[in-house]
Amino acid sequence: MRRTLLSAVLVTAATCVVASCGGGTGGGATPNTAAYLTFVHSPLVGALASQPDATLLAVGQRACADLDRGMRSDAVVADIGGNPLPGSADFNGYSFVTVAAARSLCPAHKADFAGSADIPG
Repeated sequence: MRRTLLSAVLVTAATCVVASCGGGTGGGATPNTAAYLTFVHSPLVGALASQPDATLLAVGQRACADLDRGMRSDAVVADIGGNPLPGSADFNGYSFVTVAAARSLCPAHKADFAGSADIPG
């Protein structure tokens, strides 16, 4: 129970962080690779953040492909993360990557995540 709550809090925090960093494109469908890489190199991503850009882009593109196929976000996290245990650091990191990918690499899926609307600022 505690692990599930912690996981939910971290995923929500990641969503809020990603949502607050809008790029000024007005929600267009243009991928923003630079923003995605900035998000996923964040310490919130954990050990995954130290991976090379090419690796992180491949993971993000895989998340987008999964979302394009209609997979639920938890199934996307399981797929791209090798089925990490919910509440684990890996699960939380791959959750953050999934949200960042939806926000920046495949913005057509941005609205699929609660709390991912642009925040005026």
